[in-house]
Amino acid sequence: MDKLKPHMKGLKPDQVIVNDIHPPNGFGKHIDDEAFDDPIALILTKGGVNIVFEHKDGRHYHVVRSQRRSFIGMSGPARNDWYHSIPEGADDAWKGKLHPRQRRISWTVRVMRKRK
Repeated sequence: MDKLKPHMKGLKPDQVIVNDIHPPNGFGKHIDDEAFDDPIALILTKGGVNIVFEHKDGRHYHVVRSQRRSFIGMSGPARNDWYHSIPEGADDAWKGKLHPRQRRISWTVRVMRKRK
């Protein structure tokens, strides 16, 4: 957890979700619940996968390739205005190549918002 400190804006994480996803499974587009504070950290182990970010307006999207042993931090507009998902599939197209999917384990690290 010490390595996460610089990315958590001084907040101490109090929730971790571990997802163990096997191809061709993905997960549907969503924005993490407002019950969780900003930022949210994703630690990705095992296989890489494409993550699709789609803006709430439905007109903009970005595809990010998460690699094995990578980190993605979401805060501000990236956390609040963009849906994220992993489409179902056996492989991902990235930079002109097809990458077969492997088992993917991710750790979602979050902080519950303080009640007012």
